[in-house]
This record gives sequence, structure tokens and C-alpha cells, in this order.
Amino acid sequence: MSRIRRLLMVVVLAVSAAAVPSVAYASAADLHDCPDDYFCVWEDVNSTAPYNPYGPFAKFQAGSSDLAKAISGHVFNDRITYVWNRTTRLWCLFKDAHYVGNPLRISVEWQGPLGPRYGFDNIVSSLQACDLS
Repeated sequence: MSRIRRLLMVVVLAVSAAAVPSVAYASAADLHDCPDDYFCVWEDVNSTAPYNPYGPFAKFQAGSSDLAKAISGHVFNDRITYVWNRTTRLWCLFKDAHYVGNPLRISVEWQGPLGPRYGFDNIVSSLQACDLS
């Protein structure tokens, strides 16, 4: 393969990857900021019923293997307290980076706090859409 052709292929792949962002971030958010077809996470939640997420949030379409890496300047590792699955796929949350360990499975359209009932409050380090049998 010629050198020019390889360079062109690298440029095309880089542009393609940048054209489809899988993560977005907003500094202060509520449920209305989570669009259809995204898996949304919030760092803070009002502890009184009904639960009301607010504060830093991120939305995903492909997930993240390491939430210790900043998303638009904010780190979500071990800080997620509330989630909403607005996709048509099952999502898995992991206590460790790189999808290690037994996941907490989040059903389609489920929303709510990760603790205390599920024991995943402030311990999520990676997440992804998953289809586990």
C-alpha cells in the first residue's frame, strides 16, 4: 500500500471517529436533558422521594471503559448516583474499569438511583451497552 494511501486512510478513520461522538456533558442537568437513544448518568441526586437527579451528567451511546478519564473536563469515576436508560438495549455498569467484574444490568427505559437498593451508588468505573444471555 502506498504511503499516500495509508495517510489518507488514517485521516478518513480519524474524521469518522470524530464525527460520531458517543459522550456529551452538561454542567447542571435534570431528567429533561437526557435525549432519546442515550444512556444518561448523574453525579448527584436529591435523596428525598421522588428522586430528582441534578448536577453533572453525561450521556452515552457507546459507553466508557474508564470513567476515570475526564469527559469534557469532569471525572465521573465512582461518582454516579442516578441513571436513565433511554436506549433499546440493556446496559451494564461495572465497579472496575475496562468492564471487569459482575455488572449491574440496567433494563430498557429504567431510571433511578443506584443505591442503596442496588449497592452501586458511587462505585461505577465503566459502562457499556450489553446483550448478555
